[in-house]
Amino acid sequence: MEPLHQVDGGLAPRDSYAGLRLLVTLTADDEERLTQALALRLERLAAGRLKQRSPEDLFTVDEAAAYLRCKKQRIYDLHWQGRLPAKREGRRLLFTRRALDAQLEDA
Repeated sequence: MEPLHQVDGGLAPRDSYAGLRLLVTLTADDEERLTQALALRLERLAAGRLKQRSPEDLFTVDEAAAYLRCKKQRIYDLHWQGRLPAKREGRRLLFTRRALDAQLEDA
């Protein structure tokens, strides 16, 4: 996002039309709805940028096989061939959705 600078007593992005002015009169209800809409929009933007991990982003061997619609042995084979990276949690192999999707694209 570009920094704002002072233009005719207000703030505007650097590439905006310097002479453009917009005057809007809002009721208290309109102001509240606008505030809520902006807060929701900012929350969605922040969530998209932060990319919070959810439990669904990691798959066990069984889940990965179901996701790729193949046998468990195929998942092990792809992993040991170095074609499907995994994370280890103790003795378990965990696969990211991104790695599984990449495997689908390569197939």
